[in-house]
Amino acid sequence: MYRNVRSIVERYLRRVIDLKQLEDELAPLQPRLAQLPADDPAAQLAGQVDLLLAELSLGHRSEDEVRGLLYAGLPSAVTFAL
Repeated sequence: MYRNVRSIVERYLRRVIDLKQLEDELAPLQPRLAQLPADDPAAQLAGQVDLLLAELSLGHRSEDEVRGLLYAGLPSAVTFAL
């Protein structure tokens, strides 16, 4: 599950998909993510995405800030530039 969520987030960070597609691709995973323990890496990453998207929709963050925080939250194996 973590790989699925991470793959979607990485595609967004690489600008392969846009914000709407990020939300659309994560939405079908939500029921399974909701069943995971809170300390599961997939649940944590999806939770971080949900929180940042909520802050973006409320105007508390810009999309660039969301991208930066998502990039910073992924393990260092990510080797692409924003």
